[in-house]
Amino acid sequence: MKALVGSWDNRPYRLLAENAALRARVVDLESALRTSEEQNAVLRAALDAPVSLEVEVPEVALSAS
Repeated sequence: MKALVGSWDNRPYRLLAENAALRARVVDLESALRTSEEQNAVLRAALDAPVSLEVEVPEVALSAS
């Protein structure tokens, strides 16, 4: 049915092509947004995770010369 309705569209071809290009760009941007949101969720989880600051410090013998 969509193919039939599309053939009735009498807008200039340039506008139809621009419309199709913009729709494709929107799909690309939505995909990039989803990826960024997933990465942000991972980073937020890493920030919320407890951090251990225990560090072993080797003992150094100082001698007076």
